[in-house]
Amino acid sequence: MQNGYQLITAKDYLGDEFDTGEVYVVNTQNQITSIISPAWARNAKGNEVNTFFTVNGNQLIQHIDFDQNSIFPIVADPNWVKITLCAGALGWLVGSAVVAPAKLLKIKRYIQALGGLREAAALMVGATHLQRKCKEVVKL
Repeated sequence: MQNGYQLITAKDYLGDEFDTGEVYVVNTQNQITSIISPAWARNAKGNEVNTFFTVNGNQLIQHIDFDQNSIFPIVADPNWVKITLCAGALGWLVGSAVVAPAKLLKIKRYIQALGGLREAAALMVGATHLQRKCKEVVKL
Protein backbone atom coordinates (compact mmCIF):
# COMPACT_ATOMS: atom_id res chain seq x y z
CA MET A 1 0.00 0.00 0.00
CA GLN A 2 1.24 3.49 -0.78
CA ASN A 3 2.71 5.61 1.98
CA GLY A 4 -0.01 7.45 3.90
CA TYR A 5 -2.83 5.26 2.58
CA GLN A 6 -4.87 3.23 5.04
CA LEU A 7 -7.51 0.52 5.28
CA ILE A 8 -10.85 1.46 6.80
CA THR A 9 -14.02 -0.59 7.16
CA ALA A 10 -17.30 0.65 5.71
CA LYS A 11 -18.61 0.64 9.28
CA ASP A 12 -15.91 3.13 10.32
CA TYR A 13 -16.13 5.18 7.11
CA LEU A 14 -19.92 5.34 6.69
CA GLY A 15 -21.08 4.72 10.26
CA ASP A 16 -22.46 1.69 12.09
CA GLU A 17 -25.93 1.91 10.61
CA PHE A 18 -24.59 1.95 7.02
CA ASP A 19 -22.08 -0.89 7.24
CA THR A 20 -21.93 -2.74 3.90
CA GLY A 21 -19.18 -5.19 4.91
CA GLU A 22 -16.77 -3.57 2.46
CA VAL A 23 -13.28 -2.36 3.33
CA TYR A 24 -11.82 0.71 1.64
CA VAL A 25 -8.31 1.86 0.85
CA VAL A 26 -8.27 5.61 1.44
CA ASN A 27 -5.60 8.13 0.54
CA THR A 28 -4.20 10.96 2.64
CA GLN A 29 -7.23 13.14 1.70
CA ASN A 30 -9.61 10.46 3.05
CA GLN A 31 -10.72 9.61 -0.51
CA ILE A 32 -11.50 6.00 -1.38
CA THR A 33 -9.11 4.63 -4.00
CA SER A 34 -9.92 0.90 -3.82
CA ILE A 35 -12.71 -1.32 -2.52
CA ILE A 36 -12.50 -4.78 -1.01
CA SER A 37 -15.89 -6.43 -1.45
CA PRO A 38 -17.63 -7.96 1.57
CA ALA A 39 -16.06 -11.17 2.86
CA TRP A 40 -17.42 -14.48 1.65
CA ALA A 41 -16.65 -18.15 2.28
CA ARG A 42 -18.15 -21.46 1.14
CA ASN A 43 -17.68 -24.99 2.39
CA ALA A 44 -16.99 -28.11 0.30
CA LYS A 45 -20.72 -28.48 -0.43
CA GLY A 46 -20.99 -24.90 -1.67
CA ASN A 47 -22.86 -23.64 1.38
CA GLU A 48 -22.10 -20.20 2.76
CA VAL A 49 -19.96 -19.99 5.88
CA ASN A 50 -20.27 -16.95 8.14
CA THR A 51 -17.28 -14.66 7.65
CA PHE A 52 -16.30 -11.01 8.06
CA PHE A 53 -13.34 -8.65 7.81
CA THR A 54 -11.58 -6.63 10.46
CA VAL A 55 -8.78 -4.14 10.01
CA ASN A 56 -5.73 -3.91 12.25
CA GLY A 57 -3.58 -1.03 11.03
CA ASN A 58 -2.86 -1.89 7.42
CA GLN A 59 -3.68 -5.57 7.86
CA LEU A 60 -6.91 -6.96 6.47
CA ILE A 61 -8.03 -9.97 8.52
CA GLN A 62 -10.77 -12.33 7.38
CA HIS A 63 -12.49 -14.22 10.18
CA ILE A 64 -14.28 -17.46 9.24
CA ASP A 65 -16.66 -19.10 11.69
CA PHE A 66 -16.15 -22.84 11.54
CA ASP A 67 -16.39 -25.67 14.06
CA GLN A 68 -16.05 -29.45 14.35
CA ASN A 69 -19.11 -29.87 12.09
CA SER A 70 -17.73 -27.77 9.24
CA ILE A 71 -17.18 -29.45 5.90
CA PHE A 72 -13.69 -28.76 4.55
CA PRO A 73 -12.19 -27.36 2.50
CA ILE A 74 -13.62 -23.92 3.14
CA VAL A 75 -12.86 -21.51 0.32
CA ALA A 76 -12.53 -17.75 0.83
CA ASP A 77 -11.04 -15.31 -1.65
CA PRO A 78 -11.25 -11.55 -0.98
CA ASN A 79 -12.22 -9.51 -4.02
CA TRP A 80 -10.29 -6.26 -4.41
CA VAL A 81 -10.91 -3.68 -7.11
CA LYS A 82 -9.46 -0.29 -7.91
CA ILE A 83 -12.44 1.97 -8.14
CA THR A 84 -13.77 3.87 -11.10
CA LEU A 85 -14.14 7.61 -11.23
CA CYS A 86 -17.83 7.29 -10.41
CA ALA A 87 -17.25 5.24 -7.27
CA GLY A 88 -14.46 7.62 -6.40
CA ALA A 89 -16.81 10.57 -6.70
CA LEU A 90 -19.35 8.89 -4.39
CA GLY A 91 -16.57 8.03 -1.96
CA TRP A 92 -15.27 11.58 -2.08
CA LEU A 93 -18.75 12.94 -1.31
CA VAL A 94 -19.01 10.70 1.74
CA GLY A 95 -15.50 11.45 2.95
CA SER A 96 -15.55 15.21 2.42
CA ALA A 97 -17.21 17.95 4.38
CA VAL A 98 -18.77 19.67 1.35
CA VAL A 99 -22.10 17.83 1.45
CA ALA A 100 -24.94 18.94 3.71
CA PRO A 101 -25.65 16.42 6.49
CA ALA A 102 -29.14 15.61 5.18
CA LYS A 103 -27.79 14.89 1.69
CA LEU A 104 -24.92 12.86 3.15
CA LEU A 105 -27.43 10.69 5.01
CA LYS A 106 -29.28 10.03 1.73
CA ILE A 107 -26.02 9.11 -0.02
CA LYS A 108 -25.13 6.66 2.74
CA ARG A 109 -28.62 5.10 2.56
CA TYR A 110 -28.26 4.77 -1.22
CA ILE A 111 -24.90 3.02 -0.89
CA GLN A 112 -26.25 0.68 1.80
CA ALA A 113 -29.48 -0.13 -0.05
CA LEU A 114 -27.57 -1.16 -3.16
CA GLY A 115 -25.18 -3.40 -1.22
CA GLY A 116 -22.13 -1.17 -1.18
CA LEU A 117 -20.19 1.60 -2.83
CA ARG A 118 -19.17 -0.57 -5.77
CA GLU A 119 -22.78 -1.42 -6.66
CA ALA A 120 -23.97 2.18 -6.23
CA ALA A 121 -21.28 3.37 -8.63
CA ALA A 122 -22.06 0.57 -11.10
CA LEU A 123 -25.66 1.80 -11.30
CA MET A 124 -24.46 5.28 -12.15
CA VAL A 125 -21.89 4.01 -14.67
CA GLY A 126 -24.59 1.87 -16.28
CA ALA A 127 -26.80 4.90 -16.86
CA THR A 128 -26.97 5.44 -20.60
CA HIS A 129 -26.86 9.21 -20.73
CA LEU A 130 -26.32 12.27 -18.58
CA GLN A 131 -30.03 12.87 -17.91
CA ARG A 132 -30.47 9.37 -16.45
CA LYS A 133 -27.33 9.77 -14.34
CA CYS A 134 -28.66 13.03 -12.99
CA LYS A 135 -31.99 11.36 -12.15
CA GLU A 136 -30.15 8.68 -10.18
CA VAL A 137 -28.27 11.33 -8.20
CA VAL A 138 -31.45 13.38 -7.60
CA LYS A 139 -33.10 10.30 -6.06
CA LEU A 140 -30.58 10.62 -3.25
